[in-house]
Amino acid sequence: MQIVYSSRRGSREIDHLGSAHSDAESVSSKVEQLRKAQEVGQLDPAWDPLDILVFVNQMAMSWAAQPDLAPTADEERAPFMAARRAVIVAAVRLLFPSAAGGTADGAH
Repeated sequence: MQIVYSSRRGSREIDHLGSAHSDAESVSSKVEQLRKAQEVGQLDPAWDPLDILVFVNQMAMSWAAQPDLAPTADEERAPFMAARRAVIVAAVRLLFPSAAGGTADGAH
């Protein structure tokens, strides 16, 4: 799924552009990626991969649904969004650590 954010005169819009894949195919692909990460020990195998996907998606969508919180200037927006992404990545590492006891990215 592709989503585009645009800003005109301080007003922001979120547009869905569609995808070459159906939503079901996209979800299946992401769940399979999570399952593979579990198999190689990068992600806690105790969680259902679909539950992880839904959790992460909802955290990201919570920010997407609050466009007024992000700065409008491009030079401020990119670092702001990068910081939001970093928060989500940190949450995933803490909530779904690797099977080896390190972080979800494989670092120990």
